[in-house]
Amino acid sequence: MIHPVPGTGFDPQQTRLSPPMDSTFLIIPGYGGSGPEHWQSLWQQADSRFRRVEQRDWWRPVCSDWVAELEQAVAASGPHTVLVAHSLG
Repeated sequence: MIHPVPGTGFDPQQTRLSPPMDSTFLIIPGYGGSGPEHWQSLWQQADSRFRRVEQRDWWRPVCSDWVAELEQAVAASGPHTVLVAHSLG
């Protein structure tokens, strides 16, 4: 269960995030990538609006390289991009 954030007036149960229909969902896997049965991979398979950021080496992360790939992917995704990150992503 998600609880209200004290002192902010924000209640997640009353808030519905509804991205525009032309949104792109950019999946950002963490260390090791996401295998075929991972929830990120399943979401990507289920909906063509989901795209994945690919890294050169999922097992040897270099921060500057990963950030550069992410920046490039976000720039190419367009203005209605939702980031879906997990772990080191």
